[in-house]
Parts: sequence; C-alpha cells; structure tokens
Amino acid sequence: MKFRKKPIEIEAMLVTFENIYDVQDWANSIMPADKQITLSFSDDEEWRVDGLLIPTKEGLMQCSLGDYLIKEPFPTDDRMFYPCKPDMFDLTYEPIN
Repeated sequence: MKFRKKPIEIEAMLVTFENIYDVQDWANSIMPADKQITLSFSDDEEWRVDGLLIPTKEGLMQCSLGDYLIKEPFPTDDRMFYPCKPDMFDLTYEPIN
C-alpha cells in the first residue's frame, strides 16, 4: 500500500539574527509561562545569539539561525513548536495565500 501525507497548513517563521526577538515573542505568546522559549548563545568569547532553545519532554531542542520555527499543527503539552532546517522546509512546504 502507498499513502500520501494529508495537506495541512502550518505557521512558521524563519529565524534570523535580525528577527530572532520577534520569533521568540511570537512563540512565547502561545507557550505556557513555564515552557517559554529562550535564546541560545554561542560558546565563544563574544556570547552571540545563535538560536532558540525549545523545551520538550525529551529536553531542549535547538533552533539555529537560518532554521524555521514551526508551530505544531497538532500541539500537545509536550510539543508546541519544533525547528526545521531550510532545505527540508523547502521540500515539505510551499507558501499559500
């Protein structure tokens, strides 16, 4: 048997250095107060922001600069957002109007 994934609409934002605070604000406006998404910093001497940390049941997931942060279309208490690399995002999703 073969199956096709049902088309679903998602909300997502590309995480860039310029908009990382806007993405964080968007996600945290949806997340419960005890599961807020935080900034991730590089471990070099300059402590630059290099992404977001998403709390999950399994631990923190990294959403790096250049990744998409996707709002889970079927959220659970353990997963409301997840990161996606841009090449996989482009293969999986297309813009809608």
